[in-house]
Amino acid sequence: MTFPSEEQRRYLDSSIDDNVYLEACPGSGKTEVIAAKVAREIEDWQDYPGGIALLSFANSAADELRSRLIAHRQRAPVAYPHWVSTIDSFILNCLVGPVAHRLTGYAGKDGDFRLRLVDASSTVYVKTKYAIEHIHVPANQYDFDLATGQFVFRTGEPGLDRKLNAAVLAEWQLRDLRDAKTRFKAAGFATYRDVEHLAIQILQEAKLSAFCARLALRYPFLVIDECQDLSVEQLTVLEGLLKLGVKMHIVGDLNQSIYGFRHADPVRVVRFIRDHGFTCLLLRQNFRSSQAIVDLCSELVPGSKIHGNPTIQPAVPVIVEYDDCPSEAMPLFMRLSDSYANRVIVSRGHSTLNRFFSGANDLNDTERLALACSLACNDSAFAIQKSLALFGGWLASKLNYSAKPNAFHCPVDVESELEWRLFLHQALAFFTSTGASVAGQHWSGWCRVAKARLNELPMQAFVIADIAVAIAPLAAHGLRSPAGLGEQLVTQRLSLVALHQSRIRLATIHEIKGETHEATMLVSASRRGDQSHWADWISDKNLEAARLAYVASSRPRNLLVWAVKKLKAAERTTLQRLGFEIAHR
Repeated sequence: MTFPSEEQRRYLDSSIDDNVYLEACPGSGKTEVIAAKVAREIEDWQDYPGGIALLSFANSAADELRSRLIAHRQRAPVAYPHWVSTIDSFILNCLVGPVAHRLTGYAGKDGDFRLRLVDASSTVYVKTKYAIEHIHVPANQYDFDLATGQFVFRTGEPGLDRKLNAAVLAEWQLRDLRDAKTRFKAAGFATYRDVEHLAIQILQEAKLSAFCARLALRYPFLVIDECQDLSVEQLTVLEGLLKLGVKMHIVGDLNQSIYGFRHADPVRVVRFIRDHGFTCLLLRQNFRSSQAIVDLCSELVPGSKIHGNPTIQPAVPVIVEYDDCPSEAMPLFMRLSDSYANRVIVSRGHSTLNRFFSGANDLNDTERLALACSLACNDSAFAIQKSLALFGGWLASKLNYSAKPNAFHCPVDVESELEWRLFLHQALAFFTSTGASVAGQHWSGWCRVAKARLNELPMQAFVIADIAVAIAPLAAHGLRSPAGLGEQLVTQRLSLVALHQSRIRLATIHEIKGETHEATMLVSASRRGDQSHWADWISDKNLEAARLAYVASSRPRNLLVWAVKKLKAAERTTLQRLGFEIAHR
């Protein structure tokens, strides 16, 4: 890739006095060209003390943009008056934080009027006055949704959420919900959705017009990455800023809009772009993937022709079939991708990924502890989560304490579930870095070392006081080899668990958005539903199911595999016409 390409140069030369929508296909060098554009504008900036705000959605994405921007500025840091952050942080810190108390009536604490952000899991004592579905709902467990015009409940209990969200609320109940929110904000609290609603209020409030005008002068130019993920609340905030004269460049790919559960809607973004007269520019060259992969991805979603990387050997995308369990597809994927290092198995949700964990229930307690140590060395977030759950379960069963099963078996006497998760992670790292790694060890030797590490664990510096009390009996705990397996390699027994058989990472589609792999296997569920089956992915190009498959299928550079339940003849023909070849088992 020679940077910049003609398309990229066209955007680099665009004016910051115009509102611009840059439509960027996967692998188009979007992050690089955004960083180069902002670096150029900082170099020529004349509007001090006003500055540029470069915004994305996740902290990791903002960090990557900052890193690329610094590289384009010959290692010069991004400093005042410019800012790289997330859109949530921008709305909270620049728009809402300074003046929210003038709307909420929050009296402040020791002169501090900042809102305290809380999520649905926090304990909050501001609740509805009257019960709905037999509970007084805490004010942090529901929000008003502009997209639907209704309150949405998120209590953390799926069954209760379904009841609450299905309830037809009377006017007095709606008034009670609004009143609880008012008291909640007056006490200095807010959810992220509350912050967005406050931002909209601030932009519309006459008495705060001078503040809003100053904000428009402070950040007269915004660059917003991943614009397809904007919610209706965020779009309304941006609309208010446009009315104040703020110019903005928004960048994204509407075909990668996969946050429908947050009511991100590409149709709404298109309307926003059209209604405010944005100039549209295109990045249609995919430098990441082979033409064969690009062509298949183009069949999944609407849009014009995208050009793949001609320097990459165009391997045809492959269908791998399984009979009952998706994990049956792993050995063939291993063989097909043997020459690649960066291989990832992807699915719509964790329920399908869990099928790659089959066999763990056949292990005894000692074997599960060994499996926890093994999985802790895997760089997959899914595998690490499994290792924490296994180790937490092992501790609860051996030490007989009262546990919270949905919090990695955290003892009820340990106040912070976060501290408990951190302890589990640090403990497993302590084991594997001090001789208790399972690689190359027989059961007798591994158990001897693991016992010593368990006995030492309560005294380690990273163990906080209340956890040390809960695990104190480990100091005298024994550990014996599984019966008859003392001289067997630990890894031989653990091979019963499909996930242990390889170092291949497992992740959901949302977790791998924006990544580049050498080989990716997208796993279809065995039955239709929840946008997780291959037939859902190809049924309608305009549905989110198609966009989910598009995001996952556009990650690999070299090899794309779909793993699907055994196909009928007509189904094979359908997928072959799409651009796949069927692998022989």
